Amino acid sequence: MDARKARIVELRYFGGLSIEETAEALKIAPGTLMKDWTLAKHSCTKRLANEFRTIIQLLGEGGLGQVYPAQDNKLGRKVALKFLPSFYTKDKNRLRRFTQEARSVTPSMNLPAMKCN
Repeated sequence: MDARKARIVELRYFGGLSIEETAEALKIAPGTLMKDWTLAKHSCTKRLANEFRTIIQLLGEGGLGQVYPAQDNKLGRKVALKFLPSFYTKDKNRLRRFTQEARSVTPSMNLPAMKCN
């Protein structure tokens, strides 16, 4: 996924912006944004479908992102997916917090932690 599509996902999904607000923020036409948004959603869905059979409803939301329970096809067990805003992946302190959280939660829940960009 290219940088513009990733930014669209971030603004729409994590920022809660409308199509019009996102188009204005990125200075692109709403039609172009809709095309890129559709392609970005397809790309994310395809990537996740390769790894996970079922992504269930939102489990929780906090300072670092949103968590969804899912079924991992490769491991054959339940996992937790945590979606971080892309700007978090560029911040060493937030990545450290994410890693620390994953290490502390994973053993007690018996769930592998995953970072999705």
